[in-house]
Amino acid sequence: MDEEHEFTPGMLPDSVQRRSERTDNSNWFPSNYFINKDKLAIFYRSWLPTPVAQPAIKGIVVLSHGLGEHSGRYEKLGLMFAAKGYAVYALDHQGHGCSEGTRTHVKHFIDFIHDVHQLAELAKSKHPTVKKIFLIGHSMGSLISIHAVNEAPRLFDGVVLSAPPLSLDLPPGFLSLAPVISAYLPKMQAPPLDIATLCHDPAVFDRYVSDPLNGMGPIRFRLLAELAKASCEVPEFQKDFPIPYLLMHGTADGMCSHAGSKSFYEASTIKDKTFISYPECFHELFNEPGHESKSILEALNWIEDRVDK
Repeated sequence: MDEEHEFTPGMLPDSVQRRSERTDNSNWFPSNYFINKDKLAIFYRSWLPTPVAQPAIKGIVVLSHGLGEHSGRYEKLGLMFAAKGYAVYALDHQGHGCSEGTRTHVKHFIDFIHDVHQLAELAKSKHPTVKKIFLIGHSMGSLISIHAVNEAPRLFDGVVLSAPPLSLDLPPGFLSLAPVISAYLPKMQAPPLDIATLCHDPAVFDRYVSDPLNGMGPIRFRLLAELAKASCEVPEFQKDFPIPYLLMHGTADGMCSHAGSKSFYEASTIKDKTFISYPECFHELFNEPGHESKSILEALNWIEDRVDK
């Protein structure tokens, strides 16, 4: 029933001092960490336009990755956007990648949301003259993005959603039992997720499995319960989703249902909305062979059409 996050000894400097609040964070870490409200060090990386090729930054893009992975897997997307004049900032969610926190665990789903908001504000502070800021999320990161927009609709000017988990195949009674189990055994390991439909490219799959920064073993029950709860809450506000969005999903995605994305699109009433289905594509559209560049370009062109409006 331990609710505290685990701090790996030596993972980052001065974590004991930080938690004791006996010092500030101004000189502990390199610039690619920020300290969140729970005193966890959250790692982020950025891809920035070169001043020679693109002297003026057109917009800011914040990227929210999926469950059990990390921001480094979005290098191609970051570089493509930076080459077109965008400052891209991508965090490792708490409990993931190089960020602190118990692996694949979160106390409350809104903790992810607060971290995304904090990174967005940090990015805006680094580029105070840039007017537009966009959010891109994949899988769990899309669900985080949907809630992040709903919680702070004026923070972002548009959002790109890739394969969000909006229609879950839950066992009978799961939603009733999950809060009880997660309250008493929050860090109990849940059954591992089936990643057979991650991507059609075997090389991408192999790199995913062998990457030590990925944590796709059994996830913690609290995180699973919070994900399910957050997904089931979306219908409460999807009709009035407040900002323009691009929603993309592969029809052969066995990890997150294509039908859930279609229902979200049909239910939302905002005029500026776009839904793109990718026939026979698996879960990771930004890595699907024959579609990876196309899906990134779809996202880039969608943002390009709105950055100057």
